[in-house]
Amino acid sequence: MKKILLLTLIFSTTLLIGQTRVSKDKITTAKDGLKYYNSEPFTGVVFVNHKNGKIWKEGTYKDGKMQGLSKGYYPSGKLWFEQDIQDGKYIYVKKWHENGKLMSEQHYKKGKVSSYKQWDEAGALIKEE
Repeated sequence: MKKILLLTLIFSTTLLIGQTRVSKDKITTAKDGLKYYNSEPFTGVVFVNHKNGKIWKEGTYKDGKMQGLSKGYYPSGKLWFEQDIQDGKYIYVKKWHENGKLMSEQHYKKGKVSSYKQWDEAGALIKEE
């Protein structure tokens, strides 16, 4: 499990390095929902900070549309959620308790939830669909 998390971290960090990073307050949203920066459809990472200055949410965009990994963080800086969107459809969404234990995990097929699991703060599975 730790190896998978480490590989995911390395992979996602590699994807985020070198991309344009812009605060959400510098992004505009058109009527069609596309995100723009400097009058162009935005490609890169949009982020929002907590009041304490740490990253709250960050998401990747391509040609103005959310595409790829998005992550959210607790004010402490610990991972809150991670999701992957490809071609406008969710691939998966994972959420963590602030103690680092996995809270929930849902996978999608053809735009619909195909599996769902939920764990309590101690890590015990409490729901599976």
